[in-house]
Amino acid sequence: MPIRITRSQKISILYSLGLIILFILVVLLIYNPLINNTIKKRRKLLMSELTFRKHTTEIDEIKRIEEENIVFQEELEKFTGIYKEKMTSSILNSLLKASNRSGVEFISIEPLDIREKNGFQYLKLQVKTKSGFHEMGRFLSEIRILKGLFFVDNIELENTDKTSNVISSKLEISVYIPIEE
Repeated sequence: MPIRITRSQKISILYSLGLIILFILVVLLIYNPLINNTIKKRRKLLMSELTFRKHTTEIDEIKRIEEENIVFQEELEKFTGIYKEKMTSSILNSLLKASNRSGVEFISIEPLDIREKNGFQYLKLQVKTKSGFHEMGRFLSEIRILKGLFFVDNIELENTDKTSNVISSKLEISVYIPIEE
């Protein structure tokens, strides 16, 4: 037995279907921009997350490089310290050679100042010696021909034993040696 639908029932079903379709269209028209915005926001969030991860990786890399830089700077400071020690040792060896050539005997050598000054390694020493007058003159001449700029200041001579030619002296020697790059 077939179901019979009257004309008024058909109209109400079509009218209801039309309202449902109209409702769906209205909902889609109203909510479609919201759905599109949500999709766009998700894309932006995804891109932001990817960018954040990339930046986080870059920041981690920068931190690693900074840590390596600190280690290298510490090693460089050690090297600089060794270089300064070699420079000081070289200066002291030069003074020792000058004293051996001239016959001057060192009583003491005391550093007063060590630093870099205007592109030079600067070293100021207080030297106490024991020698004769002529040996002291030869020592000062030997200092003049050493490598670097040697300046002798504040020379104090003392003859404690009036009968001998042996004198005690106190000198301030300033040394400038060019810094090699």
